[in-house]
Amino acid sequence: MTSKWVGDAFGKEGIFDGIILLCGYPFLDDKEEYSLNTTASQVMTPVEDIVVVTATGNTLDSLDNLLRETQYKGYPVVSSLRDMMLVGYISRTELRYAIDEARKRNLPGNTPAGNVVPILENTPAFIEFRLWMDQTPITVSHRFPMDQVIVIFRRLGVRYVLCTQHGQLLGLITKKDVLRHLASIEHPGEQEISA
Repeated sequence: MTSKWVGDAFGKEGIFDGIILLCGYPFLDDKEEYSLNTTASQVMTPVEDIVVVTATGNTLDSLDNLLRETQYKGYPVVSSLRDMMLVGYISRTELRYAIDEARKRNLPGNTPAGNVVPILENTPAFIEFRLWMDQTPITVSHRFPMDQVIVIFRRLGVRYVLCTQHGQLLGLITKKDVLRHLASIEHPGEQEISA
């Protein structure tokens, strides 16, 4: 009983909860209920600030350069930069695997790559990354309530949710974005959680 009282005096959380907070792991507590007056569009990283991969117009070298120049864990795939229609999502590891498999076949760096097989019959080779791409990523409307987005993160265990409007990509919400938002509501004025 004494240890219970001492534990309660230091807080409601257990030792593992403390370690998670201390290490900064992105964790959403499933015991807490959130009642927020915000929408997905207020928390998402807008499409202008994220790196996307187009479904066509890539080469083996351009995708390899993308992985070298960025450190993101994945990339939304859109039909084109003009219309930004969402086609899917490819993780960094899956894209790296697709590139490595192409390199094993000794394909040149200018080999076309994408998720749509080219119509041209005289194309000598083509890397189709549709096989490694998530063609049905979790999406929500930009007007979706944030408390419901949190439910999606907790119950489905996803790392990201894409925000769309009529199939057009508008932004991306990661678990860290959600935690930053919750921290800004619980402790206004304090420094936000680092990315």
